[in-house]
Amino acid sequence: MKRASYSDAQIAVARKKARLGTAVEEVYRKIGIDKATFYVWRKKCDGQRRRGCITCVAPRKRIASIRMLVADA
Repeated sequence: MKRASYSDAQIAVARKKARLGTAVEEVYRKIGIDKATFYVWRKKCDGQRRRGCITCVAPRKRIASIRMLVADA
C-alpha cells in the first residue's frame, strides 16, 4: 500500500483542532489516519516546539520576507 504524505500545514491543523478541544478520535478519523500516527505527530512536534517546529518557523520567515518586500516598495 502506498504511504500517504501529509503536509506540515495539515499536521499543524490536525494538532491545533485537538488542542482546541475537538476529540482526538474525531480528528484522526476525519483526516483518515491511524491513532498511532496522530500521536507520533504530536510527539515529534512537541519535541520541536522549543527549537521551533517547521510549521511554526516557515510562516514567520515568509511573513518577514513579504514585509521586507513591501518596505522596499
